[in-house]
Amino acid sequence: MNKVWLLVLVVFCHGIFSNGVTNISTRPDVVNVGAILSYKSIIGKVAKVTMEAAVEDVNSDSTVLAGTKIELTMQDSNYSGFMGIVEALKFMEKDTVAIIGPQQSVTAHVISHIANELQVPLLSYSAIDPTLSSPQFPFFVRTAESDLYQMAAIADIVNYYGWRDVIAIYVDDDHGRNGIAALATRDDITDLLVKVALMESRIVVLHTYAGPGPVVLNVAQYLGMMGTGYVWIATNWLSTILDTNSPLDSNAMDDFQGVITLRMYAPDSELKRKFVSRWSNLAGGKSANGSFGLSTYGLYAYDTVWLLAHAFEVINVIGTVEGTEMFKGYCIDVFTAALNLLPYVVPCKLIPFGDGSNNPSSTELVHLITTGVYDAAVGDITIITNRTRIVDFTQPYVESGLVVVAKVRRLNSSAWAFLRPFTPMMWGVTAIFFLIVGAVVWILEHRINDEFRVQQLSSSIKGIETLISSKDPIGYQQGSYARNYLVEELGIHESRLFPLNTPEDYAEALKDGPQGGGVAAVVDERAYVDLFLSTRCEFSIVGQEFTKAEWGFAFPRDSPLAIDMSTAILKLSENGDLQRIHDKWLMSSACTSQSTTFEVDRLQLKSFWGLFAICGFACLLALLVYLIMMVRQFSRHYSDDVESSGSSSGSKRIQTFLTFVDEKEVDVKNRSKRRQMEKASNRSVDMVNDQRKTIHRSVSQSPENVEESWSSTPPSGPRRVVQRSTANSVTKKRSAAAPAAANDEGSDEEDEARLKRPRNLPWPPKSVPSEAGNDEKPAGYFLYPLVTVDLSTNQSTAAPAGTKNDNQA
Repeated sequence: MNKVWLLVLVVFCHGIFSNGVTNISTRPDVVNVGAILSYKSIIGKVAKVTMEAAVEDVNSDSTVLAGTKIELTMQDSNYSGFMGIVEALKFMEKDTVAIIGPQQSVTAHVISHIANELQVPLLSYSAIDPTLSSPQFPFFVRTAESDLYQMAAIADIVNYYGWRDVIAIYVDDDHGRNGIAALATRDDITDLLVKVALMESRIVVLHTYAGPGPVVLNVAQYLGMMGTGYVWIATNWLSTILDTNSPLDSNAMDDFQGVITLRMYAPDSELKRKFVSRWSNLAGGKSANGSFGLSTYGLYAYDTVWLLAHAFEVINVIGTVEGTEMFKGYCIDVFTAALNLLPYVVPCKLIPFGDGSNNPSSTELVHLITTGVYDAAVGDITIITNRTRIVDFTQPYVESGLVVVAKVRRLNSSAWAFLRPFTPMMWGVTAIFFLIVGAVVWILEHRINDEFRVQQLSSSIKGIETLISSKDPIGYQQGSYARNYLVEELGIHESRLFPLNTPEDYAEALKDGPQGGGVAAVVDERAYVDLFLSTRCEFSIVGQEFTKAEWGFAFPRDSPLAIDMSTAILKLSENGDLQRIHDKWLMSSACTSQSTTFEVDRLQLKSFWGLFAICGFACLLALLVYLIMMVRQFSRHYSDDVESSGSSSGSKRIQTFLTFVDEKEVDVKNRSKRRQMEKASNRSVDMVNDQRKTIHRSVSQSPENVEESWSSTPPSGPRRVVQRSTANSVTKKRSAAAPAAANDEGSDEEDEARLKRPRNLPWPPKSVPSEAGNDEKPAGYFLYPLVTVDLSTNQSTAAPAGTKNDNQA
């Protein structure tokens, strides 16, 4: 009955609020309800009286509709299926919230298709065809038991007695074929029963309407088929006749003798007893042929009106979900938002599940839906295989898998933080390339590495694999499916699992750790963990999410509301409302990290000062080596100048050193070469001067020896020809008179002074007269004596004057 109630509630909402209205601000004064029945039929005449009585009782009860009245309009189909369809269409054209009827399954099949299109609820208390099921006809509600129940009872009877062959006699329409099916006139019935008599089986099941049923039994009585050896089983049509038309005349009772019939069960209750006691007064003045009895179909018709009134009363009273003031949260907001998107109003009352201290089991809650305790379940119900076998879930509104939460410690930035991301082998290769490429490339490579731009968290737990291999205790949320998953799927022993209820329990157990009686990690669903971590930065998710699961709202099997709610959840996801609700309840506020790193806005110097120290040390070392090299070069190239200058001032020495360092290396080398050549030249000049002194003295004493020495062959061995300019002295000597020159030789000091002025010769050179006469040597010729110096013996030989200098020609 609870399933019927929920289905009536859903389809009635479709009929009343098909335009998408989600709230009702005022009650209507009158609710129009239509009814289609055959007034003269056994079922119809009883149903007419019971429905009128039910409408009167509902309207007189102020606690049901609180001022709203039901106005019931009945139409007589007169046993005609066509008239039943026409009357149903007339009701649908008017402002009719629901239609009670029709009586027959044939008419109900046709009208149900129309009701599906127009979304008008159709409630029948007598169309008991099993094919009129709610999945095929969602707007058809059967308020009586279908024929499947009484056919199952007949099968139990046949099985109990061990009968193997059974003959079924039924009417040829939807009622008969789908319950059993086919008969017509009395002659046809006679011919049929004759064929039955010729059969071996004597077990006959008669499934017809109340009209042709007595005729079949009368013909069977006439043919002698009601005696010993035959068993006749009639369905509930015979019990309906007996309940309604009792007492029957003797002839009819004779035809019914020995027949087994079934009666639909109506539980005994105080309301039933009161109504039965009123029945004689209700039916007394309704029939010209006297009173008639109350059948089970009459009780079903009475309950149908009350069911309709209660469904409308609940929908009309509640415009929003009752209980949202008491319960708040992410799941409640999603459920309420989805309800508001439905094209009809679904009134509901939120009832808490659990004792308020311990987390209840979601699996137990799902089982209570199957038993009818709850019509639906709203909450953090994970969609898993075992639950989908017994209930229907909506479209998932949260993706949530199992993750591991562990206590982490923040690694403070140290001088060697940049060493952590690379393995030893990587650092070895990097060191080799550091030596090859240089410090600059190394610095540029590591500046663009993202691993150096975050602070990292560290934990001994690296993921679910670490937990499985260890022996540490593991926490889980009490009532969650995580426990079964850890035990059955991952093979973790139950002794390692500790149930936890609240986020405070999570934090305390993680802080205590295994040594302090706590847990090493907590395994829970991602949505819970996100909420837990939003205010607790000292914990973090470690490893990857190792399962994939989702949350959904649970409804009974084949519930049409589950499909509509799924569509509404999809709309919430498309328009962004689902994400906004998620951010409202699950968005991190205090911590921005949901992984093993915290992103920071700025990089700190303390994270990299070790790297800078290495670079600075390398630079200082290079400068020190360079400075030592410069000092050595300076001391080698400038030591003579500093000594010759005789300056001992420190500032002067430093200034000279800085000037040396600033000069180009090529210039320094060239200047050094020139200095070396000048020193060598000066040493040679000094040696020549010494030799010239000796030669000059010899010439002054005996000129013939000089000429003889000039014309002599130079000594063997390596020689260097050094030409010294003595043009001034020679010119002066040759231009003076020979006797005067012989008499005035001058002192040795004057000769030495003249020899030391070879560089001050006039240019261009003047013509010099020859010794033989007044012939002059042409300009360009120098009468310099050439002195040949033997480097091996330090002996020199003077060349004759007037020899041409090829270098000066």
